[in-house]
Formats: sequence, structure tokens, C-alpha cells
Amino acid sequence: MMRWLVGVLLVLAVVYFAAAPYLTAYRMKAAADDNDSAAVSQHVDFEAVRASLRAQLQGRVGEEVDARTEDNPLAAVVGGALGRAAVDSSIDAYVTPAGVAALMRGEDPSPGGPISGVMAERLEDVEVSAGYRGLSRFAIVLTDPKSGREADFILTRRGLGWQLTAIQLPLQ
Repeated sequence: MMRWLVGVLLVLAVVYFAAAPYLTAYRMKAAADDNDSAAVSQHVDFEAVRASLRAQLQGRVGEEVDARTEDNPLAAVVGGALGRAAVDSSIDAYVTPAGVAALMRGEDPSPGGPISGVMAERLEDVEVSAGYRGLSRFAIVLTDPKSGREADFILTRRGLGWQLTAIQLPLQ
């Protein structure tokens, strides 16, 4: 009897371990669809998400500034500083519970901001796939079937739960 109980508990633990990120993703999607920003925020590490977006967008801004100011080093320095400042303030303004919920719905959280060029229009008929990328990393991939552009939402294990820690925006 005891051996059977231990076996059942072990199977339940394995099932929970495997299903936990899927349950978190489902809860996040349901909260986003309901415009429940407070429920979305329970599953998001905002500082980690800001850091992931900051690295991506600053890299893109830097490439654009370099391309436009090849022959003028002073303009490159000034443009780079202004670009980084604009990215930082935009990320702080848009990586909020409402902004993350909008991204999860395939909407542009920053009309006119630096993210708007990345998500030019609402993703319709988005294809969703998900899977483990390691024992402590899980990805939800949104793919626009028309353009093939993908946005990855990366969940990381935090204790027994999972949190959104990075968003990989589609490439231009």
C-alpha cells in the first residue's frame, strides 16, 4: 500500500512538473484576453522582461544610427545617446501589465514608439506553439502565418512556479 501511494505521488509530481508552464501560459493568455492586467502581472518578472527588450531595441537603434551616421562620428555619439534614452523611456512606459497583456494578444502596446515598427499591425490568425528549451526554460512562440515573423515569450522556472522573463520580438 505504501509503495503504491509513493508511486502515485511520484507520477503526480512528474505530471505537475511537465504541465506547470503550460498552465502558467494558459492563465496568462486568459488574463490577457480578459484585459486583467493584475492577473497577468502575477506571472511576469518585469525587470527581466525590460532587460531583454532593452538589449534588443538598443541593438536595433544602434545599427540604424551607425548606418545613418557613418561619416560623422559626433552625430553617431549623439544619436546613439539619444536613441538609448528613447528606448529606455519607452520600455519603462510600455513594459507594464497592460503592455505585456497587449503583446500577448498580438497587439502593438506602443503606437508610435520603438516597438510599433516591430509589430506593424495586429497579428491575426496567429499560430501558437510552445515547448521546453531546457529544464528551467519554456517558450511560447507566436507566428504570423503571412509573414512568418515570430515573437517568443520565454518563461523561466522560479521555485515551483514559472514567470515570463523575456520577450524576443520579431526581426525586421
